[in-house]
Amino acid sequence: MNWVRLGAQLALLVLFLGAGTAAYKILGRPPDPEKVPEGEVPGRAVRAAKVERKDFAAPLAAYGTARAPKIHAVRPLVGGRVVAVGENFLEGRRVSQGELLFQVDAKDLEVAESEASARIREIEATLAAIDDRIAPIDSQIRRLEQELEDQKATLAILARSLELSRKEVDRLNGLFEKNAVSQEELEAGEQRLLAHEEALMVPKSRVNQIPLEVEGREAEKRSIESEREVLAARKAVAEAVLERTRLELGRTRVTSPADGIVLLADPEVRTPVKPLTSEDVLVTGQDVGWIMQSNAGVEIPVSVDFGDVI
Repeated sequence: MNWVRLGAQLALLVLFLGAGTAAYKILGRPPDPEKVPEGEVPGRAVRAAKVERKDFAAPLAAYGTARAPKIHAVRPLVGGRVVAVGENFLEGRRVSQGELLFQVDAKDLEVAESEASARIREIEATLAAIDDRIAPIDSQIRRLEQELEDQKATLAILARSLELSRKEVDRLNGLFEKNAVSQEELEAGEQRLLAHEEALMVPKSRVNQIPLEVEGREAEKRSIESEREVLAARKAVAEAVLERTRLELGRTRVTSPADGIVLLADPEVRTPVKPLTSEDVLVTGQDVGWIMQSNAGVEIPVSVDFGDVI
């Protein structure tokens, strides 16, 4: 704001010149000739004053704009021992966006990431084995259901044949009573009826048995699927842990959020913090510095008194 200082100095000079001119007109006015004693030469009156050195506060104000800087606090989101510090993370140094400020030890998080990944792979292998157990059960259920349909069809055919055989035996009995057929023909008809009844027993038994076998296979499948659901839930938890671990792992490397200048004192209360070293142990949320962003902030109109400038 050099133009403000220059304007103030010019105003002060004009003020002094005006005061001198006024003093000359008042103090340097010649005396009234009528009041000068006879024989004396009129002259100019001079008033002497003691010179004193004092401060002078000129009633002058300058107007302009000021920029409130945008400041980013630098604080770790993951606690731990510092293993590396950026060469420019010092008071007054200029840093670029993305430049390393410091690195927190990530060994424990890297181990946790490996363990979580291994746990997920283990669960996935178990889930694959469960799927291999479910597939044959599904195949068995489909086979039993198809067999049930076939046995029902066979049972219907045999039941129809049995009905016809019974009618045939009834007819032969009527004819035998009339001596129209022999005893051998009647007995042959009865043998055929007995054969149809025996043939009907197998598909009838299977039609009753197959639903029970299907129910048993489905119960076994439900048990395995329940086991699978538990493992799937464990996998979801392991994946969440892995995601969280990877997020924290990425936070161990702290970089500058913007182009700017490093500050190692709180901008509000001016409390200083010591520069980081590779042996410091940080706590989550601890302020370790600030970045005053370049070419950023809010411009506001201001007025400045002359006394604040000179």
